[in-house]
Amino acid sequence: MRKLSEEERKRRTRESMLRYIQKNKDKLTEYYRQYQQKNRDKLTENKRLYRQRKKEERNEYQRQYYQNNKEARIEYQRQYLQKNKDKINEYYRQHYQKNKDKLTENSRQYYQRKKEARIEYQRLYRQRKKEERKAYRRQYIQNTEDKQQASSRLYYQKNREKLIAYSRQYHRNNKEKRRAYDRQYRRDIKQGKLREAFYGCTFRTYGND
Repeated sequence: MRKLSEEERKRRTRESMLRYIQKNKDKLTEYYRQYQQKNRDKLTENKRLYRQRKKEERNEYQRQYYQNNKEARIEYQRQYLQKNKDKINEYYRQHYQKNKDKLTENSRQYYQRKKEARIEYQRLYRQRKKEERKAYRRQYIQNTEDKQQASSRLYYQKNREKLIAYSRQYHRNNKEKRRAYDRQYRRDIKQGKLREAFYGCTFRTYGND
């Protein structure tokens, strides 16, 4: 039996694998589907970590590349500008001359948009501040009223007996005064010093009618 060459052995192995895959395609597909279903979270996490790692590697490569070539790039740009200064200036001059009206209009529209945006921002800012002040005043008034009511309730509760005693004393002190006034009022009516008019009104008369 002759010994197979490396190329022949690789070819036969590959053909054997392809035949196996072709023969067991449905079984392998189902196995792969079940594996994905079972390990979905793990595979998703692995994919996320892989992408994150690749992103970080790419960012680091770009950073290193930018850092390593920074001086060379600056020097190249400087030499290019120095060499082509007149050509570049002429290009921009022609471009401006050709598109002067369009550039002026674009500039005017840009500043108009900036102005309108600034005015709108100021309006919204003032509106927000106004609403904040109103809300603050409402809250302040509410807090003050709550404090005053609480203070009144506390004062009344604390001095309830004193206030009741004062009220009683006040009514006692003025009882005689009220009675004396009522007696004098009735006496004046009887003597004709006061006349009662219609609708419950009274008026004092002086001298003879």
